[in-house]
Amino acid sequence: MLEQLADEVEAAAGEEAETVVDLATAVKLTGFTRGHLRRLYREGRLPIVGGDEDKPRFRAADLPRKPAPATRPPNS
Repeated sequence: MLEQLADEVEAAAGEEAETVVDLATAVKLTGFTRGHLRRLYREGRLPIVGGDEDKPRFRAADLPRKPAPATRPPNS
């Protein structure tokens, strides 16, 4: 049963990674601004898989992720 669940999770993750998103969705997923993502694809560091320069589309798996802010331990 655990192997079946692991296979289902892996398949779902693979499908999500192949999802193609527009620039607005990419901004929400990554935490980066539109300008930053546009610069990345103009520099060739983020491939476009559809659309054009004005309305690019990206694979979700190719998108960079902004690191979560570091948290400080509470003062004692």
